[in-house]
Amino acid sequence: LGETAGELTYNKGGAVLTMFEGWVGPEKFRAGVLDYLKAHEWGNAEGRDLWLAIGKQSGEDVDRAMASFLDQPGVPLVTLEPAGGGKVKLSQGRFLTVGEAPGQTPLWRIPVSLRYPVGDKLRTLRVWLTRPDTVADLGAAAMPAWVMPNAGASGYYRWRVPEGMRDALTGAARGSLTARERMDVIFNLTAQLRAGGEHGDRHLQMIATMSGDPEPEVLRADMEALDETRIALTTPTSSAAFAAWVRTTFDPPLRRLGLVPRPGERPGVSTSRALLLRVLGDAGGSTQVLAYAESLSRGYRNSPTSVPPSLVDVGIVLGARRGDRAMFEDYRRRFETATLPSDRGLYLAGMGSFRDTSLRASALDYALKGPLRPQETLVIPGAMREDGLSVGSGRGGGGMFSEEMMRWTLAHWDELVSKMPPNFAARNLSLTGGCAKEREAELKAFFSDPKRNRPGIQPTLRRMADAMDECSNLHDREAERVERWLKSVVAAP
Repeated sequence: LGETAGELTYNKGGAVLTMFEGWVGPEKFRAGVLDYLKAHEWGNAEGRDLWLAIGKQSGEDVDRAMASFLDQPGVPLVTLEPAGGGKVKLSQGRFLTVGEAPGQTPLWRIPVSLRYPVGDKLRTLRVWLTRPDTVADLGAAAMPAWVMPNAGASGYYRWRVPEGMRDALTGAARGSLTARERMDVIFNLTAQLRAGGEHGDRHLQMIATMSGDPEPEVLRADMEALDETRIALTTPTSSAAFAAWVRTTFDPPLRRLGLVPRPGERPGVSTSRALLLRVLGDAGGSTQVLAYAESLSRGYRNSPTSVPPSLVDVGIVLGARRGDRAMFEDYRRRFETATLPSDRGLYLAGMGSFRDTSLRASALDYALKGPLRPQETLVIPGAMREDGLSVGSGRGGGGMFSEEMMRWTLAHWDELVSKMPPNFAARNLSLTGGCAKEREAELKAFFSDPKRNRPGIQPTLRRMADAMDECSNLHDREAERVERWLKSVVAAP
């Protein structure tokens, strides 16, 4: 609990500070910080002293606004609607993906930045949203085709716009929004999907639109959005159509980047290329990409310097998908003779990436009985559970072997926890998540035994229950709709 609370505190605190730095401007923000440091040099201070110093330099009521974000839970949702005559109505509520907020809905003091086109120019309007709703005049004769409710993408809030404006915004994003703002569009619409404010087929259409973005960071965000939702949105009967859609969507950006790194290319391009190969090989089932990964694996094992560093993981992991027993044994031998921890981790992950049933069984047996160090125990089952995209957040349903990995983990729980310190036991729970509500009761019953209730188990189970509920609800709500859409847009083989 302490680890989770600390992570939340630092992440939320940093995000809220970034929002107010963008609102007051970096110069005034910096001046406020310097005033605060000078005033409390060699003395004690509290958070409010910093907010007051920034407010004094900027002339903004930073103190009360910061308190509304830091002294109450949750993330605000800003909803924008046309109000006629070039005006918009802004309203606020609490953003939720699972359940309902207890008690009265909190009220925030939100610094909202709007960006929108007027003629051939872009305008930015700043609005304090301190009441449940307010009307803002855009200074335009007519309603713009789109309004970006988070100009600068530094606002600590989710946002929602009408469906037509949402389409216009995603269509105009590449030519009118910064890369950071385009990433915010992807992240925000993905969050809206999880919360029930977006349909799955429209989510995939958004991903297809944004996949053509020239900035590698935006392309990565696009693939993360796919990774985050793919398990919940697909079914066994839609998997072939989904794979074909993935190939159609992500083949063009891979061709644009090329299979081999170019001299002087940005690091982000190298990262995006590797992720594209994972997407196309795993989610897309591209035989060409799988064959290329296998050639990378052979090349690296024959001559490590012959493979670009950014493609080594792709070669060893993706190149193992169709591998045989001889390849598996070669990985095992290389792991056991490796002297660098990075090489040990690489080949262990590779051993967990074979899809042959007998090789998966051998890999899991090796995870328990092989010459592994305690910190390496979860590498093989972790790679097996995440078999799929595994490009980012990992909020999806857990890959194609999710059920198998949960059964194996519970069956070998005592062996697993015996290999690591007591406070590490909760990490094994990462192998048991999924997209089925039925698992919640089973896991709760399993860990009702006091002998298994190690530190961190119960808080981790509660977080997992929320994630499983969210994924299951999304699947129940959208998977059939997505299947109909996929079959309507993907040509039959």
